[in-house]
Amino acid sequence: MEISQTLLGLMFSISVATGGFLGFVYDVFRFARVLFSTDRPKMGSKRGRVIRSVSALVIFFEDLVFSLICGVALLLLTYYTNDGQLRGLALLGVAAGGFVYFNTIGKLTLRLFPWLARETRKITVAVLKLLALPFLLLKAAYLATLGRTIKVLRARLAQIKDEKYTAKVISDYRLRATDGFGLADLYKSTEAKEAEGEVELGQKAL
Repeated sequence: MEISQTLLGLMFSISVATGGFLGFVYDVFRFARVLFSTDRPKMGSKRGRVIRSVSALVIFFEDLVFSLICGVALLLLTYYTNDGQLRGLALLGVAAGGFVYFNTIGKLTLRLFPWLARETRKITVAVLKLLALPFLLLKAAYLATLGRTIKVLRARLAQIKDEKYTAKVISDYRLRATDGFGLADLYKSTEAKEAEGEVELGQKAL
């Protein structure tokens, strides 16, 4: 199908813009990696192996999502600019747009990402602290009033429980002391055995 030079130029321009857009999408994923990166532990440690495995899995899914986005972008590009027919000019335009992006804005963002990630973390921490401030104030008020009362009551209940246990132990010892700690029964049983032995001896003598 013949296509006019104007439409070819428009298709190439849209292709270049699509390549730049895909470069921007890739930068979003790249910034996410920098933002959530942490100081890596020693390579041989167990925690280091786990972090490397998780990082590799996350990168795999990021690359998979980026590939899907690129595929959808190319399908939409060919569908709306050339009735679904793929032209080499469109692929060349996408490649040119990506090349221009990564060699201009991409270089700038690559240098800015570490600083931007640090500032984003600081702002995020400050916002979270600000949001958590009312809850911290409520916690402090609770600990200063109701929490302290509950703590005192718990301590008093524990003391009462200990006192009851101590009184029970003392009562048991008193009962055992009154009974001679079982020595009287032992003495009685010994006397009974001796009496039975004397009876048996008397029976044998008879």
